[in-house]
Amino acid sequence: MRILFLDDDPDRHELMDRRHPLDEVIHVYDLDEYREALSKYDSFGMISLDHDLNDFTEVHKHRSYIGDSEGTGRDACGYLIKFLHKAPEEIIIHSSNEDGAVEMMLFLYSRGVASRRVVFNDSRDQ
Repeated sequence: MRILFLDDDPDRHELMDRRHPLDEVIHVYDLDEYREALSKYDSFGMISLDHDLNDFTEVHKHRSYIGDSEGTGRDACGYLIKFLHKAPEEIIIHSSNEDGAVEMMLFLYSRGVASRRVVFNDSRDQ
């Protein structure tokens, strides 16, 4: 299965690889890489999105975000709507930011896209 994983925390990327050793995980750390991956690949079996994307990376160079946004997972949901033909049945919101995760899920739901929240356990013991 091909998984698109958006998160700015490198440790979470390592954990994702350990959790899905037999899958092809496409690692993206910011919205520019995320949009590139959506354009490049034909399909995904799962997409997993974080909300807060500026905690571990520098402020993005291009600042090509929706409206006045700071480049969050909400923007990732907005870009996903443009690529619904590539959207898998399983869209995961793994953000630990509860308000942000709910906002993302409500945004997707309002456009007829199902998602579910799975809080990403950051334990390195997994």
